[in-house]
Amino acid sequence: MMTANQMKYLLALVRQERPSVTGVAHIFGVNKSTVSRALTTCAERGLLDTDYQLTKYGRHYVSSYQKQYEQIYKWLSKRGISEESAREDTFSILESCSNETKQMLGQSGEFCRACEHFKAKGRRVTINGSNLWQYVSEGAYEVPFVFHRDKRKGLEQVSMANEAFHHPLKMIVKKNNSKLCLRLRRMKQDSLIERIKLEGKLKEMSYEVDGYIREIHIDDDTAHIPLSALNFIYIEEDHILQGYVKLTMTCTVGTIHMPKSPALLTVYL
Repeated sequence: MMTANQMKYLLALVRQERPSVTGVAHIFGVNKSTVSRALTTCAERGLLDTDYQLTKYGRHYVSSYQKQYEQIYKWLSKRGISEESAREDTFSILESCSNETKQMLGQSGEFCRACEHFKAKGRRVTINGSNLWQYVSEGAYEVPFVFHRDKRKGLEQVSMANEAFHHPLKMIVKKNNSKLCLRLRRMKQDSLIERIKLEGKLKEMSYEVDGYIREIHIDDDTAHIPLSALNFIYIEEDHILQGYVKLTMTCTVGTIHMPKSPALLTVYL
């Protein structure tokens, strides 16, 4: 793992038209020997060649680092952290935090960037999930979700379907194949009539589009919902994107096939 200072010097070096230790030392007001030691470490790790040029591995490493840096910086700055503090804190986070934490903050920053796009429009905008790749970088994201029953008396009630899957779900964003992946889990519930425990698992799932019923593919205990089935809307008061789709599901309890029941799936980015 590179230290914060090593990455600062490396990024400053590659941004120069003519990379030099002297130039980097001048930018940060430190001795040339300090920069030289840091860049020597970069070379030893295969990031730089003897002419202070990025290697193939170095270009990939710096590109990945810069992407994660911008995501986390965006997340911090949108929460009232001053620009200078946000930049310094981002370097510290990337140096010392676990990969799990860095991934979570980076994901939050990525979604924050997408929200900014819709906020700038200044009006309520809805997009289909098939177009989400235009606003969110391609990749895999862990996303919170909830299943609600049909609204009754204006109240939203959580559906039993919410317990039929592991939380969170995985959202895969690709230009041509974006989807949600929900891992199935076995549900257990007491029967109020027969006083026995019932166990079941999702059997089938579908949604309707343009008047046609589309079956959702289920394999390896995972339901694959195409992102095109969802519509997303920007919720300004929460600064999030909210996606939703009405699904119809059946589950099997023992040898009994339960009747179809609808539920509204909502995801939060």
